[in-house]
Amino acid sequence: MDGIDFVVVAVGVFGLSEVLILIEEKTKKSEEYEGKIPFRELFPTVKQILRNKWSIARGSIIGFLVGILPGAGATIATFLSYNLEKKLSKTPEEFGKGAEQGVSAPESANNASVGGALIPLFSLGIPGSGTTAVLLGALVMFGLQPGPLMLQKSGDLVWAVIAGLVFANVLLFILNTAFVPAFAILIKKAQPYLIPLIAALCFIGVYTLSNSFFD
Repeated sequence: MDGIDFVVVAVGVFGLSEVLILIEEKTKKSEEYEGKIPFRELFPTVKQILRNKWSIARGSIIGFLVGILPGAGATIATFLSYNLEKKLSKTPEEFGKGAEQGVSAPESANNASVGGALIPLFSLGIPGSGTTAVLLGALVMFGLQPGPLMLQKSGDLVWAVIAGLVFANVLLFILNTAFVPAFAILIKKAQPYLIPLIAALCFIGVYTLSNSFFD
């Protein structure tokens, strides 16, 4: 009579459905990826990067602009970018089946939104994402009040954060490139163990929402 909680529906639609799909496709995927993955196939070629340059550019712009919006965050940016690329693509039926534009654009948007989210935080004191909300709490704990005056009174801290973001991106690029083989092997080997773990977390999370077996 009270209806079904939105979180319960979301976990069922996006969580358990994915678990069922993974179980259904497990045999197919194990046959498809049987054997060793060639090292060179783990990295995009220069030709692939150039082929997707406009998707990357569009994704970066969308991510940055959405990041500036208070409370929007990377999730909205990635969905908008993916949707735009699908509409612009001459082969939209390939999306969801490994289309390069469906990966490069949303990932670019996801990364670009991080820098954009810092703008409303430092200029207005309003977090642009979940991460900047945590950062806002940390700044307040140290007696700093983000806003227009912070740029005048604590400009050195703002520039330190920006420099840290640049350094983090460089470090992330190096580490991600170095560990791509490890990530590929981990995804390949860990999937059978992830399926029951995700299912268990879905059940536990939904139950603890209101301690309801019906949920």
